[in-house]
Amino acid sequence: MSLGPYLRNVREQKGITLREIEARTNIRRDIIQTIERGDYHELPDSSHTKYLIRTYADALQLNSDDLFERYGDEIPTKEAVYKERKENKVDKDMLYLKKTIYTFLIVIGVLFVLWLVLLQVGGQGDYFRKSPVYDEVEVSPKEESDTFNVTLERVEDNTAFYTINTSNDINVTFKGDGSTVNMTDDNNNTYVNETINDETYLIQSDASELFIAVEDNDKLSIFVNDVELEDDEVQNDGTLFYHFTIERE
Repeated sequence: MSLGPYLRNVREQKGITLREIEARTNIRRDIIQTIERGDYHELPDSSHTKYLIRTYADALQLNSDDLFERYGDEIPTKEAVYKERKENKVDKDMLYLKKTIYTFLIVIGVLFVLWLVLLQVGGQGDYFRKSPVYDEVEVSPKEESDTFNVTLERVEDNTAFYTINTSNDINVTFKGDGSTVNMTDDNNNTYVNETINDETYLIQSDASELFIAVEDNDKLSIFVNDVELEDDEVQNDGTLFYHFTIERE
């Protein structure tokens, strides 16, 4: 028997309903049912699978470490999830690059044809001045400025997807009253996995993705470099997930 059906059997043997396990774990019922079916790739963010299973197992008073050792092959690892995402990203980037190159070549071809036409027309009459039309203007180089912005791209169920564009270090600050927070990045760095109040964490400079899971989100505000996240459109029931894509200049 695989892990998902095993957890469902344990829950049913203990007489615990889906409504009760939802209240104990703060995990939505549809996500619990997805876990019990073992369809981990259908979760809102499969990189949080291990965290969700641990929370579920604790609610059933099971030893999650024993479950991971026994059923570890079934649970998608973060490395596998990140590899799949990077492969998809590479495919999309290559498609975008090809389209850009084709467009560029077409524009160059059109400009070349126009240039030939102008040369032919110009050779038939004095249509081109030899003197400059505009006075030369000295243009001073733009001063370099620091870049930072964080943008809410979309919301899917209880997962908010953000893009961070920055040339600076990234600091994530939590302000609230005792919420459980799990924060990791795509290099398997774990910054926090406990109940916190007011804390600030410096994100590693080589991180390109950041993942945050927050229980009791209505008790907690999250700031990225002093910019508070815009999560009014996100469902605040249960565990809330944040997925950041980091673009550094």
